[in-house]
Amino acid sequence: MSIAVARVPVRVYIQTMNNATQTTSQVASAIQAVAAIAEAIRAVGSIPSGYLYAHVLGTLSIHDYEGAIGILKRAGLVSVSGSVLTWIGPQVRDGGGQ
Repeated sequence: MSIAVARVPVRVYIQTMNNATQTTSQVASAIQAVAAIAEAIRAVGSIPSGYLYAHVLGTLSIHDYEGAIGILKRAGLVSVSGSVLTWIGPQVRDGGGQ
């Protein structure tokens, strides 16, 4: 599994909700990180959280990773049972979703 995640911490996205001084590129990078994690979970359906984190280790801190998972949970896209992340958001068909 390959997950491309920007090196800007997810906390930049979270802080941006309270602090409008972040740059557009920092916010965009944080959103890309959350989107990459979401896509990885969606692609496999369910995955142990530790296994997924091992793939972003060195790019995201555990704090930032947990923040991204929290964002996905609050958005109703991911559920957590024990340590397993499961995609509960809409299914996207391969080939452009048309």
